[in-house]
Amino acid sequence: FQKKFLSSKADIAIGGSAAGVGKTWALLADPLRAIHVPKFTGTIFRRNTTQVRNPGGLLDASRELYMIAGGQLKETTLDWQF
Repeated sequence: FQKKFLSSKADIAIGGSAAGVGKTWALLADPLRAIHVPKFTGTIFRRNTTQVRNPGGLLDASRELYMIAGGQLKETTLDWQF
């Protein structure tokens, strides 16, 4: 899934599958390609912040990728800055 998603040339890619195939990782990894672009912004939506803040959720996964890429988390607003 990750390889197909990240190699897509489409402006919008829609994918779904069972838990554990890497959808969240791919969703988080994709914007890293543009962090060097001035004024680039990206948004990831979840139904509620519980889905973001739960252990093993989106925030934990983003820490694994974004801290390595030099990102700094603004925890109160859940914003990453590079």
